[in-house]
Amino acid sequence: MLVHTQEKNFECSECGKTFGQSGHLKTHMLVHTQEKKFQCKECHKSFAQKSHLLSHMRSHSGVKPYKCFCEKAYKHYCSLQSHGRKHTGEKLRCPNTGCDKKYLFKSSLRMHLRYHCEFQ
Repeated sequence: MLVHTQEKNFECSECGKTFGQSGHLKTHMLVHTQEKKFQCKECHKSFAQKSHLLSHMRSHSGVKPYKCFCEKAYKHYCSLQSHGRKHTGEKLRCPNTGCDKKYLFKSSLRMHLRYHCEFQ
């Protein structure tokens, strides 16, 4: 139900960021402890989450499991999502009231949101 209500009842004691699920808070806490127990056997780079290690391993294997109908393939699902917006014309809208900016890429939206944070 918390997913649907978007309630965020779990707060980080270090930075105050809130989460809807206790597991997400637990994962977030690794940012503060800097614990990185998952290590790449090829380059020895370490990661806090197993999923990040698995994603990193694609850089060594060259596997691109996320494919678009236009035959382009990507190592990461988020890259496929960004690419898909080129086909659909969908853009990510700034969530700030009164701002009508839209972006194709999440990274561009994040940079824009920093602008709002700096000037508010």
